[in-house]
Amino acid sequence: MPSLRELFNIISYFDMTPAEFFAPLDDANTPYRELCEKLRTMNEEDLEKVSIFIGWIEKKE
Repeated sequence: MPSLRELFNIISYFDMTPAEFFAPLDDANTPYRELCEKLRTMNEEDLEKVSIFIGWIEKKE
């Protein structure tokens, strides 16, 4: 059994997040997964815009 550090090194080697590593494979087309993939490709400026938008949505609820 690998140590926690070794486990995170393995996950990092495959360029994955822990959530992706432990997520079931059949969840590939969920809105959450699709959004995460889009967020990974955004630059810092666009990520800031998304963060502001999410904050706005949270305040409405």
